Amino acid sequence: SVHTDEDLSLLISWLVMCLRPVGPYPILVFNGEHGTTKTSALKVLKRIIDPNSAELKEPPRDQRDMVAAVRNSYVVCYDNISSIPNWFADSMFRVSTGAALGGRALYTNYDEATFTACRPQALNGIPNFVERGDFVDRCISITLTPPKEYLEDSVFWAKFEAALPKIQGAL
Repeated sequence: SVHTDEDLSLLISWLVMCLRPVGPYPILVFNGEHGTTKTSALKVLKRIIDPNSAELKEPPRDQRDMVAAVRNSYVVCYDNISSIPNWFADSMFRVSTGAALGGRALYTNYDEATFTACRPQALNGIPNFVERGDFVDRCISITLTPPKEYLEDSVFWAKFEAALPKIQGAL
């Protein structure tokens, strides 16, 4: 659960920013220990703004994997991040501002393939996985705490689906 009213306000602000047709967008980061529902929180946000069958993505292995993730989602959510390599952080910055991602075209030595997109992004992981100063400056970071009560998945998602139209209408 969200720990403070300030964190709740930041989370709602991020959701509203996702509804803007153009960026830049801040990167949302959920921190928390095991059992703080980080993965479920990302799924909830994804279903509110960009419902599709590929809710959460694993961290990309390289920039090509990242381009594929960004091409196929409006809100890109990465689950269970333990560390952020510099190339991944730099690519996330480009996606949050709309700068081009690119590299050598597949099966060529000299051709370049570029892709431009500006997307909201969110990720979760263990505490303090965002360490780079320029990354921290581009993030809304929220530390989750364990909920007071855990619900069965089927009960939780049924309640969420019933509330979803009201949530979207409020945004």
